[in-house]
Amino acid sequence: MVLPIEAGEPNYCDADLPPYSLLSGYAGLNMSPMMQALEVTAPVGDIPYHSLLTKKEEPLPIAGSAIGAPGTDLILVDLVEKGMKAENLPTQVKTGRSMY
Repeated sequence: MVLPIEAGEPNYCDADLPPYSLLSGYAGLNMSPMMQALEVTAPVGDIPYHSLLTKKEEPLPIAGSAIGAPGTDLILVDLVEKGMKAENLPTQVKTGRSMY
């Protein structure tokens, strides 16, 4: 199963919380611990956004997460790596403002 990590927009810690709903507090990121499943998260790119902190355009990393059955650790890691290479996505990141 492949899941998005976030909505693809900045997530500031001082932002107002969304209104309470039936699934408040639940996120897709909670699935792997609840299912006791393996999860691999990999960066797949970035999008530009205007930072409220630096007041300029910055790259916002975008990542995807894949969940696999228990015991398939190396298979899932290999699958994610092969998929990234097939799409010509970098498999290593750097430090700094941009991950590539």
